[in-house]
Amino acid sequence: MSFYGFSQKKFSHLYPGYFGNGSSSEPTGLRVGIRAGIAQTDITRQLLVNPNLEDSYEGIFKPNLGLMLQYGFSPSFILSSGLDYSPMAVNYETVSPSENTVTQTRRNYLQIPLLLHGTLRKGEYKPYPALYGGAALGYLLSAERDFESFPLNESQEGFSEYDKNVMDNYNRLDYGVVAGVSYYIPFQTYYQIMIDLKGYLGLANINNFPSDATDQPFTVNQSISISVGLLWGR
Repeated sequence: MSFYGFSQKKFSHLYPGYFGNGSSSEPTGLRVGIRAGIAQTDITRQLLVNPNLEDSYEGIFKPNLGLMLQYGFSPSFILSSGLDYSPMAVNYETVSPSENTVTQTRRNYLQIPLLLHGTLRKGEYKPYPALYGGAALGYLLSAERDFESFPLNESQEGFSEYDKNVMDNYNRLDYGVVAGVSYYIPFQTYYQIMIDLKGYLGLANINNFPSDATDQPFTVNQSISISVGLLWGR
């Protein structure tokens, strides 16, 4: 064995950068990071609607941000959590013989996910995918609504109302299931780039109607997001 080979074997744990084998790309140990992306947000369709109107829903694209905390307790499995800022929004449009209306509802949540990832690695410092699933708990920070009415009769004036606080219409807590796939690109440092595709389906009714209300629709949040993150750690 050469002197260099002997030195690399004996002292590589003390000088990982010198011997070219810096942090391992294996997802073991603690990692922290940040991510940012965009999500198509929507809700299920069980809403109060007028059967005499032609109506339609449209999901809205909203930005999302997050702090990530991961712990790889084996080369194949990662447990993760964090704190996500997750806006949810939807447009609701109606068409009647007398007027058209557009209502946009926006709700902003802080979410705490708890996820289990299974990694599919092929070697050190090579990009690898990971599949994951779990749950998320959200807290409603704010809820606002915009409303616009467009009469079809030109002699009538329209009506508009923006940024109306509608927090009382919604429950504060939301929870649901999460599933997704990530693609990690490690470097020979403690940094990794992550590209992530994630879906969320709420399980809790977001509506907060009076108990004596005639209709009690069960409506849940749902979203599909793509984001890019930067992780630091092993």
